[in-house]
This record gives sequence, C-alpha cells and structure tokens, in this order.
Amino acid sequence: MGLLKAVLTSVQETLNDKYKEYFYCDSLDNHVLLKKGQFHQVGNHSIENVISDGSMIVVNAGQGIIVVENGKVIDVSLEEGVYTWNTNTTPSIFNEEDSESVSNSIDETLRQVSFGGIVAKDQRIYYVNMKEIINNKFGSSSPVPYNDPRYLSIYIKYYGVFSFKVVNPIILYENIIGNVKDEYVKDQLVEMCMSEFYTALDTALSNLGANGEGLQFNEIPGKQRELSKLMAHCLDEEWIKTRGIQIQSVGIIKVTPDQKSQLKIDKRDEELFKRDIIQSEGQSSKTTKVEHDTWICPQCQTVNDGNFCKECGTKRDKIMYCRYCGTKVIDGKYCPHCGNKIDE
Repeated sequence: MGLLKAVLTSVQETLNDKYKEYFYCDSLDNHVLLKKGQFHQVGNHSIENVISDGSMIVVNAGQGIIVVENGKVIDVSLEEGVYTWNTNTTPSIFNEEDSESVSNSIDETLRQVSFGGIVAKDQRIYYVNMKEIINNKFGSSSPVPYNDPRYLSIYIKYYGVFSFKVVNPIILYENIIGNVKDEYVKDQLVEMCMSEFYTALDTALSNLGANGEGLQFNEIPGKQRELSKLMAHCLDEEWIKTRGIQIQSVGIIKVTPDQKSQLKIDKRDEELFKRDIIQSEGQSSKTTKVEHDTWICPQCQTVNDGNFCKECGTKRDKIMYCRYCGTKVIDGKYCPHCGNKIDE
C-alpha cells in the first residue's frame, strides 16, 4: 500500500472520469491539530473507513496526512499535492520541504510500523496541521523565585504566549491522539504539556538571571529570542520524542514582582541611589556634608552607619569615607582631600 503522486489537468474531469472516491480537508484553523479527511463518494459502491484502490487524496498547503489502518499508521505525506492510493505499492514519504533531521525522524518512526499480513478492516486518512500553532497563552498562577543580578532573590509573576509546530505527526498520533471521530484541537494537547512547559520555563528564567545572562527581571520581556532558544534547548528533545512537536517561539509580555519583592526593590534602589551620591561627591571633590560615619559594604554595596552591614552582616573594615567630602580613606586618620579627621 502507498501514496502515488498524481498529475491532474482538471480536478472535476478527473473526479468524474477516473476516481471512485476522494478525500480532502478544508483549511485547518489555528486551534485544530488533526482532522479526519472528508470522504466523498463518486460511485455507489464505496465503503466509509475503507480506502478503495485508486482513490484520490488532496493535500493542501500547510497540511500533511497520515494514513491509518486498524489504528496503525501505514503511510505519511508532508508535501502538498494530489495523490492516488495504490494497494500494490510500498509506503512512501513525501517531505521535500522539511528539514533533513525531521525527515529522518519520521522515516525512522515509519520503518518501525508493520505493514504485512493485515486484512484491512478500518482505514482512515487524517489531515495534520503543519503550520506554526500560535497564540498559546501561559502565566504563573503564583509568584516564582528569580535570581536578579541587581535585586538578588525576588519573586515574580509573568504571562505571555508561545508557539509550536508539529514535526512528527506519527508520534503525535500514536502517543497522544489516536483515532478520533472528527478532530483533535490544540487545547487538549497544551493542557497536557503545561507542567513540562513551566518546568522548562523556570529553568530558562534561571539562566536569564544572575546565574546566566545577568538579566534584570524588568528586562525579560525584551529578550524573546534568548528565551525561545533556552526553552527549545530544555524541551525540544523530549517533546519531539514523546509528543512529535517542537517549540518555535516563547514571549513573556509582562513581569511583575510580588508585594514583598517590590518593597525590597524599592529599598534596594534607595540604597543604591545613596551610594551613587556618595561616590559622585567623592569623585567631583564636592564639600557637601554626608551623613555621619556612613560606609559602603564591599560585599553587597549597602549603605551603612554601624560596624556591621545591615544587609549581609559583613564587618566594617578600615575602608571608610570622609563624612565631610565623601572621599574614600584606606587605613588613614585624616582625609587626603579635605584634611578633616576620620572618625573611627
């Protein structure tokens, strides 16, 4: 059994003069992943769910087809065109436009299917949506930890959209869908995969934080390309092998810290602002008096006025700043810039 590509001069003439029955599928919407082919009988002797020898199968752009017999895939085509079903030929795959890796994956899957010695009882043609499946929404139901390079450990909430594509319809059909009466929609698959998606997303976000790209939480929405690559790295091998699908893009639209993290961020910004003032005054040799006995922790850059850092506990060392002009003083009793005594 197999698909043979046909050359038509006139579809109507061919249907009337040559084909007993034909199969086709209207355009597949973004929400439909797989749909049973519409069976049209030309003669009076055709039987539904049995593909007659010589039947015509039409495959439109953006579609692929799988031919199923008794629940097993026996042929595949990922190339648009018109095909004739011939029971005397061996199964074949048309996928000229697909990448070599995807073609090899499908070819290897198909070779594992047994074709001989089965009496046809139930034969079906399913049309597969091979376009990019877009606008799949996601969002965190509760705050998740994020290691921010500026604000350290905070918690954020986010939402966005991702897209994926079917790259191995045999895996998708045999592992996920199976025989369906009419169609299988993406929401069923997305709901099944979301726990794996969020696990991979948490890993990707960690790589964007202080342990990886050094990306602040409010810069994440602008890094869609980097996030997509990280997500693909985490998910592609598993999803292709078990689902037959592949991540195409991931975009986080908005990131919001939770209430406690926002308070921490505001406090941190204030401390960093004070530090910048002190350093700026020291560099520009201003004589503006700063708060008495103020020093900057060398570990976390927190502005302090005691002997230990109030943020990380680091003990104050001999590096201090002049309380009159802000000049850094190392192991000295008098400011080298203004001459005032340094209070220890």
